[in-house]
Amino acid sequence: MEFVGRIGILPVPVAAACARASIRFLEFFASIIRNPHTCQAYARAVSDFLAWCQEHGVASIAAVPASPVLAPGFGHQGAQYADLDRLYGPAAPVTIVSASRSILEAGPDGIVDAIQTQAAEVLACRG
Repeated sequence: MEFVGRIGILPVPVAAACARASIRFLEFFASIIRNPHTCQAYARAVSDFLAWCQEHGVASIAAVPASPVLAPGFGHQGAQYADLDRLYGPAAPVTIVSASRSILEAGPDGIVDAIQTQAAEVLACRG
């Protein structure tokens, strides 16, 4: 991934969109997120999205139907994976589904299986 800006911190697809996108990107990562695991998860999700942009030749995030959307409330909280398209419409392909309660309920011994099960369900709904 290429970076631009005076200190090279803006990914090219973000900088190419508009000044507001660049400012929002910097504000998001400069905000105080108290939980380091949450911060790492967000950074990973953005990194994955930017890698997807690069793989698909997306020069600007403005060309993507919607910026990544974090979608909490799946799994034990009631939202169904099969409803992704209905709930998020054109943003469904870039929606990051969160089912943390369902996964964490499995406890330390079952967390790997819970992650794999939830991931398989999401992938099956996305076709």
